Amino acid sequence: TISDTMSTARAHASAAMHAAILALPGVAPKKLFGAQAFFLGPRMFAFLVDGAVVLKLPAGERRAAVEREEGRPFLVGAHVPFGRWLEVALDDPARALYLIRVAYGAAQVPDREGPRKRRQRTTGPRRARQPS
Repeated sequence: TISDTMSTARAHASAAMHAAILALPGVAPKKLFGAQAFFLGPRMFAFLVDGAVVLKLPAGERRAAVEREEGRPFLVGAHVPFGRWLEVALDDPARALYLIRVAYGAAQVPDREGPRKRRQRTTGPRRARQPS
């Protein structure tokens, strides 16, 4: 059926993207929430979902890709965008590979837009609060 053919095509495209991402130097795969995620060191920069790759892009690149209709913001639930993540359909492998390389490059640069790590306390141990 047409549905089976489309499902097979998505599976082949997903396998090809998986292989292309793993071919990038230093990339390590890890399963997260049922999806295949890809890390460069401690930083996740991509993960695969059904028929798409989701990429963490710099804000300007993400905006430009949305304006060029190369992807759409990755949503959690029906209407809530998930940070700087962009969902790119796998129907145009060249476009997807280009954006994967952008996300990979961004993962190599320290993230100034992301949350800051909490500093370790350098003073003595915390004192328990006294009840009021």
